[in-house]
Amino acid sequence: MSSCSNILVAAGFSAAEIQILFQQAADQLASGEAMHGWHQETVTGNLGGALVDADAIRIQFAELPTVQALQKLKTRAEALERPSDSREALAKCFDLVSRVVPNIAEAQAWIMSTAEAAGVRVEASKAAWIEAATDDELDDESAVIFLDDFEITYPLGFDVIENVVHALIDIGDKDRFDQLYKAIMARGIKLPGETSDSLESGRKTLDLLDAFYDFIFSRPEEFMETPVLEEFVRTHDFPQPSYFLIGWLRKMEEAGRIERYKRANRWRVQILKQSIGD
Repeated sequence: MSSCSNILVAAGFSAAEIQILFQQAADQLASGEAMHGWHQETVTGNLGGALVDADAIRIQFAELPTVQALQKLKTRAEALERPSDSREALAKCFDLVSRVVPNIAEAQAWIMSTAEAAGVRVEASKAAWIEAATDDELDDESAVIFLDDFEITYPLGFDVIENVVHALIDIGDKDRFDQLYKAIMARGIKLPGETSDSLESGRKTLDLLDAFYDFIFSRPEEFMETPVLEEFVRTHDFPQPSYFLIGWLRKMEEAGRIERYKRANRWRVQILKQSIGD
């Protein structure tokens, strides 16, 4: 009951409206009306001997142990520093996301297999489905489960994944990004549009990481930072603005490969001698 109430609150219903809905449902059950004249969206699936429709699957989904575990992981993530705050925070968040990913795969597998058994339609993208749907199909939109709906995606922690993805891209951590990317792809997880875009943009960005290192080490031993970064963006069709590359320079500086300093109010880069030819 509480899970159903939470879904209605997330959908924008007030407490008074929710009370009326529950009272109407109770009245229909008492009169037997709820057992007759089913709406067209109701599907005669069978789960544990009970008739199942899209709404019933959504409610059961929210109560799954896997989804409850994901909610706890989200709570833990919210208690941590943001992954962009420090290397230590990123390490902790990455470890947490490594536990989130297999749980998301399990939760999505449950909803797809349960819906298939009940004859309920499942779509990965609500926007894509609406674009192609007929008028009659749009009338029965509530009978379709969309994997990118807020009530499905929010409990799964995709926002936690996105925060870690952006932090890894910002510092040029290609190894851990690839590890996370492969874990998601191998499990066939259906990603919301924004998360999918972040991963694909990150992959294209980090594919140029080695080219960036080569480009920096091909410069004179000392150079002005901004013009060189702008040249790299222009010559390599880099998908981010030039200031984004400062994060990659900072990682190089932490590794002892370059030194960044200000002179005449302009940032300059000194390539350390031990790095030349690396």
